[in-house]
Amino acid sequence: MRFPSIFSNLRLVLIMQVALPVLLVLAMILAIGLSMVGQFIEERMQRDLQQVARTIHLPVSQALERQDLDQLQNSMASVFGITEVYGAYLFDANGKRLSSFGVVNPTKEQATDALEQIAEGEFAQYERIRGRNVYSFFMPIFDATGQPNGLLQVTRRRSDIDRELTELKYWAWGSFGLVSLIILGVITYSHQRAIETPLQKLVESMRRVSQGDREHRAAEQGPIEISQLAKGLNGMLNAIEAAEKSEAQQRSAREQMAERLRQTETMAALG
Repeated sequence: MRFPSIFSNLRLVLIMQVALPVLLVLAMILAIGLSMVGQFIEERMQRDLQQVARTIHLPVSQALERQDLDQLQNSMASVFGITEVYGAYLFDANGKRLSSFGVVNPTKEQATDALEQIAEGEFAQYERIRGRNVYSFFMPIFDATGQPNGLLQVTRRRSDIDRELTELKYWAWGSFGLVSLIILGVITYSHQRAIETPLQKLVESMRRVSQGDREHRAAEQGPIEISQLAKGLNGMLNAIEAAEKSEAQQRSAREQMAERLRQTETMAALG
């Protein structure tokens, strides 16, 4: 017994060879777009943190120069009302922590390494502080003579950035899945309405003709290809009908001629 191939169904052929390749291309475009948008969001969140650090940099520098501890603490604490800052730390030129706001504090080794790098200017990096993954932005603190006398570090949890990127991906791929289902549904409905129904009517017309209903003619409707098939079927049936009528007329003429010949021969035999 021969089983029909999955690609023998016109609807499946349309989905597998037309809809799926289009959706695959759209998925690739979406993946590239998400990568670009994700990079933009990550950079924006990093810039937000850097802007926070620059906002408190001047008042912290002035408070440190005046040894105004109250102003220093207030300036450091104010960052938590601006954005989702995970930690803010101030170190002197020797790596000693002068002020600290945050759940975990950087180690002295980390502060020393940052002070060495800060000699070339402000910088940022992803790092791990006591088991917590964070994004840190470092800014040098200068005294009145322009000499570096401290380090300002502001951090944000890496999970905050990752969470926003993950939510974006879930939203984007979820929307893509919904749109894909809608596209497949529209294709299925359109196929049913525009192709499958006219084809079924054409097949039904063929069945009726094969069962002996020679007077039946297929409805010439649907897409132009299907209507042309119906028109060709009707033309073939008309040609067969015309040929049968012509053959019947010729047979009747031959019978009439034979009858006249028989009558003539009878008359000749009777003299």
